[in-house]
Amino acid sequence: MQLQSKHDSATSFVDAGNAYKKADPHEAINCLNAAIDIYTDMGRFTIAAKHHITIAEIYETELVDIEKVSNGSHSHNLGVKQVTDSRDSCLFHQS
Repeated sequence: MQLQSKHDSATSFVDAGNAYKKADPHEAINCLNAAIDIYTDMGRFTIAAKHHITIAEIYETELVDIEKVSNGSHSHNLGVKQVTDSRDSCLFHQS
């Protein structure tokens, strides 16, 4: 019964994380991390990995807006350019 309880808890954290995605991305990440911890403890690594991907998508869509990077942070801009170039290179090699 305890295993089912852990699964229910993790599922509730995932549901909460999905509900928070647009309104409070940081809280969504906190909820998903709590679910990841539970799934990892249960040995459910594939499900935990799936939620890591969801967190990455939240960072990409809700918390990072490359267009709004300030010009005052030149070194940061270079870092963003390097990441973008690396991503484009990977995409090019895939095709």
